[in-house]
Amino acid sequence: KKNVPLQGVKVTVSQWCHVKSAYTDENGYYDIGENFTTCWQNTANVKIIFETNKDTIYDIGSIFKATNFRKDKNVSELSRNNIYLEADTPEGNYGVLLNAATTYRKYARELNITEPKNLKFWGSTITNGGITLMQDVVIADFAAVTAAIGSAASLGAGTILGSITGAIAGTYLPDIIISLNTPEKINITKTESITETVFHEMAHASHFTGIGIGNITYWNEEYIKMLGGWAAVIRRGEDLSKNCYNNGNSKQVCLIESWGYFMGYYLMSKYYSNNSTVKNFKSRLLGNGKSYSYFYYDVYYELLKNYSVEQIFTPYNYFSVQSLTSWFEKFKSLNKEIDSEKLKDTITSRGYCL
Repeated sequence: KKNVPLQGVKVTVSQWCHVKSAYTDENGYYDIGENFTTCWQNTANVKIIFETNKDTIYDIGSIFKATNFRKDKNVSELSRNNIYLEADTPEGNYGVLLNAATTYRKYARELNITEPKNLKFWGSTITNGGITLMQDVVIADFAAVTAAIGSAASLGAGTILGSITGAIAGTYLPDIIISLNTPEKINITKTESITETVFHEMAHASHFTGIGIGNITYWNEEYIKMLGGWAAVIRRGEDLSKNCYNNGNSKQVCLIESWGYFMGYYLMSKYYSNNSTVKNFKSRLLGNGKSYSYFYYDVYYELLKNYSVEQIFTPYNYFSVQSLTSWFEKFKSLNKEIDSEKLKDTITSRGYCL
């Protein structure tokens, strides 16, 4: 099993009432910056807190930050000590998640796309894949639902109660849930699967953050379409796990997921130096072996020959962009110099309609 160095994670060292904290560097090293006394004892307790200055991991369903204890560390080993976690352990998977989140933010700045707000993660061992909730949407959803329930008596009272309920739920629930029990698949390891899922879900968080003040309405509409799609699949007696996007029926869902899949695969091809991993994800970007034929991330990858990730993403910052057609129109308006007919051919030649 390969050890996972933890970058940017908080480490707290305590000896009786003397407590100091520091963050690890990209290689997992931390420096407390002072010597602990050996007058009373030669050891100190070391606690890893799975949070960076941007992101925090909680155990699923918990209000407490995920931690890992390294008790009785010799005082002489405290400075410039390396923090690493064993792969395929609960703590190691937390490390993979947090490292992936830190890496995504680095790429977001490098590619000049919207960096997500500070995020709260649940690391889950009971779900598959990932779910982007975003607390703001949770608040709005609870407000709307509770208002509707209370409308017979008093819409105003229902809205107030909904806002309070939503605020509590939004404080408790995470922005993103990431599965940590994803099994190894053909051509992809468990570590790679967790990392790609984080990249994918944080791409949604960039989209959410980029839209700004209109994000609540935008995401509520998307959730309603997703729920409606699930209901339709269930009514037809189909397996929801095999058709959770309802055959691509919602143009808005397709737009959102195409961006998520594109960034997940693209960043994996950039992040890993392993040739087989890079080859695998570049093959996916080309559209090979697609699980969902109606997602058009292969178009975005083709556009990278002439345009940047920033140019592809920028239309996603607009509330009015809710389909491939509206993305196409916004892309044209933002990039006046493009050959619009050639761009259209790039899209339609792959079987996507405008």
